[in-house]
Amino acid sequence: MPALRRGVAICNEGQVPRFFTRPQCRIAVSPGGGTEWLRPQAAGRMVDTITASLRTRIQDLTIVDVYKVRVDDTSATKITAANFERDTLKRPPYYQAGTAGGEPSHFAVCPACDNPIQIIGLYKKLAHTPNPYGRHHSRSVANLAEYDQDSYDFCPYSNPDREPDRTARRTRAEGLPEKILSLLIENFDSVIYMIEQSIGIKIGDALAKRMLLSYRDEQGHMYKAATLLNIPWIFAYMANAKSIARQRVFNNPELLINLSSALPNAAIDQEGKQEGVLKPANDKDYLDVNVSFIHHRIVQTGSTINETMKMIVFTHRGKQVITIHEQLIPFATDHFLALINVPLERAYRPRQGTLVPLARQILQP
Repeated sequence: MPALRRGVAICNEGQVPRFFTRPQCRIAVSPGGGTEWLRPQAAGRMVDTITASLRTRIQDLTIVDVYKVRVDDTSATKITAANFERDTLKRPPYYQAGTAGGEPSHFAVCPACDNPIQIIGLYKKLAHTPNPYGRHHSRSVANLAEYDQDSYDFCPYSNPDREPDRTARRTRAEGLPEKILSLLIENFDSVIYMIEQSIGIKIGDALAKRMLLSYRDEQGHMYKAATLLNIPWIFAYMANAKSIARQRVFNNPELLINLSSALPNAAIDQEGKQEGVLKPANDKDYLDVNVSFIHHRIVQTGSTINETMKMIVFTHRGKQVITIHEQLIPFATDHFLALINVPLERAYRPRQGTLVPLARQILQP
């Protein structure tokens, strides 16, 4: 590009506009083609317009297949006409009349980021998909949900097919991060249960405490890819490597076999090759066996968002790290939401009385 004192430089279509400054020049980068001489103020207005336009276009391309009807809800319901009518009773602000004879609009809340979404194709057959779907709405919807750009930018439904930056943190604790932290604390026994079911390793109170300390130190609720749906798995992902000596392995026979093969100094009291406690053969000895959770990924398949992370169980031979077991862990978000919404009288397992107070002690300000 030739040197410009003031101008508009053009990037490939679909890239996000940005300003950058060079000595004696101010250049706005935008989609399109060619260059145009502009005053700095006019260039600034153009960038704002292009940014808003691109944001709308990107939101049009991202599909949400679930909804909730209130920001305070902890639920995610499949978008269908029958479900939406049942949950909203066709009331405002969910149903809104069109203006000047235009088509009516339908709104709900994104279960992951608490932003408003517009339901598309609820009663009108769509050319590109047989099912209605939601897309993020770039403005607040009165009496329903306030639009928050930061939460939208890192919602899994707005930016799928990526491996988030583990070091990225939000700049404001208000709003979604506060809600994530509150849900984690008050449902910490359910969080631990979901992790156990996902990885096949029981988490005792001492290990849970070490994980809480890691989450606190890492400010896990501020992680930009943390949402209301993935709380248990992001809690585990935020932990540094932890020893799992003296923890019970269950419903993970492959892990148990790998542990038995790799740890000859361990006495694993196997029960039908389904369960076993990891402990040293001599109870006074140290057993080196650890777990780490890495590679949080978000992938979109059709209208469905799938999140995963990788579990690595390892030991050491001198200074060398020896991988014992590697396993992809899918995030069972539907199961988690169902679990924390079960009334106490219908719960099939008792609440664990020690875990929630432990989370309050460590994570509450």
